Amino acid sequence: MKKTFKKAGVVVLSMAMLLSMGAMAMPASAQALPKDSKIVLSGAPGKYCVYQVASTTKDANGTVVYTINDGFSNVLKFDSDKYVKTVDGNKLLKDMNGVGEEDNSEIEKVAADLMKAAPITANKVVEIKNDETSVDIDLGGENGLGSGYYLILGTTSGKTQPILIDVVPSEGAVVRNVKAKSSEVPFIKAITKIDNPHSKDDQIGKDADGNEGGTGIAAIDGTVEYTLTTVFPNYDSDVKDIDPFTITDIPEDSIEIDMSTIKVKVKKAEISAAGNYTLTTENIKESTLSTNYKEDNGDDFVTTVTTNGKGFQIAFEDAYVLANGGSAVEVTFDAKVTKDADLVGDDKTIDDTNDNGATLSYSNNYYTGKGKVTYPTKQPNPNDPTGPDVDIPEDQPSKPQEDADHPKVIPDDAKVFCTLVTVNKKDTENHALKGATFQLIDSNGIVIATLGEQKATTDTGAENPNYIDKFEFKGLGAGKYTLRESTAPVGYTKAADVVFTITAAKDAATGMFKDTCFTFAEGAKAFDGTLTVIDPPTQTLPGTGGIGTYLFMIGGAAIIMLSGVLFVIYMKKRKEEEE
Repeated sequence: MKKTFKKAGVVVLSMAMLLSMGAMAMPASAQALPKDSKIVLSGAPGKYCVYQVASTTKDANGTVVYTINDGFSNVLKFDSDKYVKTVDGNKLLKDMNGVGEEDNSEIEKVAADLMKAAPITANKVVEIKNDETSVDIDLGGENGLGSGYYLILGTTSGKTQPILIDVVPSEGAVVRNVKAKSSEVPFIKAITKIDNPHSKDDQIGKDADGNEGGTGIAAIDGTVEYTLTTVFPNYDSDVKDIDPFTITDIPEDSIEIDMSTIKVKVKKAEISAAGNYTLTTENIKESTLSTNYKEDNGDDFVTTVTTNGKGFQIAFEDAYVLANGGSAVEVTFDAKVTKDADLVGDDKTIDDTNDNGATLSYSNNYYTGKGKVTYPTKQPNPNDPTGPDVDIPEDQPSKPQEDADHPKVIPDDAKVFCTLVTVNKKDTENHALKGATFQLIDSNGIVIATLGEQKATTDTGAENPNYIDKFEFKGLGAGKYTLRESTAPVGYTKAADVVFTITAAKDAATGMFKDTCFTFAEGAKAFDGTLTVIDPPTQTLPGTGGIGTYLFMIGGAAIIMLSGVLFVIYMKKRKEEEE
């Protein structure tokens, strides 16, 4: 399940300065564009502020000339490669729109500098309504903004990345398409590889949010590779001390982490622990795993994780986080599915999934680096400072404030499913039959499980717990199996082998594996995960107390003797007739 935190700081922390009450900043001598010129902004419903950072014109030589608008001139330096690009010998402001996800930090750093400008109000506020997917920002015509360099920010604090777009003068209509991307930095736990020794490998599906690797099919003794991904926050340059940035993974008992496989990567390169982070694999402090804070809708959100001694925690050094703001972080490790796995179809379990829960904890207040960020909805009345506070206008997002009580904690997990096949042993009259031994054999001919014994009691005379008529082969993944009765109960004949197949199918609509994903088939015949195997009684010759074989032996001997006597009589009579 995908969980996120709001990028409250670099994008929003200076909005109070940028968006405080002030005169409307009018475009400075922007060159008019043809009537149909526009920016088509698509994205999530909500209101967006549009700021013209600079207007643009072309001189007699066709060179684009930028005029920085009042308020931005003190932060926008034309002699810095950070802000400009050179095209055909002309210096143009960088058009950051369309930069890939890995380079979002560059957009934000430029935008953050722009947000340190003098107080200024948006040139225009547009809205994408709930039943719409985009809105037009008019550039041409009498009321259009004209050519220029624009900064676009969502008014819902910190929920969208800043957009920087350069619209240069043109004789033809200019249509620029931009998308408001989410600024919610993800914390995602995904299954990236599954190695099952006795069944099908790499059956990986999505989670409820559509993220690949949120669900998977595994078997007991199978190895699952997990990958945790997130991004270091872009704290303000003045922040030197932050709440710990920690990643904690506490699996269920059914998942056993191989601590030697833990790898940490930043910007796709593996880093060592020395000077960068501390890895703890025991005595994890529960206080770092619990929090209670308000969600955006005001509801209480409580996360409590208890350690069972099998997990780990990675705590990054403050200096490393601050020096690598905006960088992608990846943690990978292997874990084994144990015999304690919860099973789909097992009546004794309530939860049929094997979860490996992880949490990310740190401050999402980019302005202070401490506590959780909150947003006030009221401000002092500028016309009556002694009167009651008034609502903050929608086009002027409020300055983030610090909630010092709690850091932000985001939980996430990845779900592994495995199942079982139950075998009921019966006689020909449908009575339960104890005393058989069954083997389960995988598609490679390897015996993966043996259950049952012939003897009703142990050598000490106690009841034998393996003298059973119900056999549960647990922790199976998808694959082809053979059920073989290796020993039949006394007085019965072994049944023929049963070959069956377990299939795990993703939900067609969501791409997820669920607790209904398994199907079972014996050849072309489907079954519900339970097989009934019937043994007929053995056909034996009668023993003591019956007539046995003696009658047949005596009868046979008599017939032979009678035949001999008759033959002698016949030969004697024939000899007499010849004389």
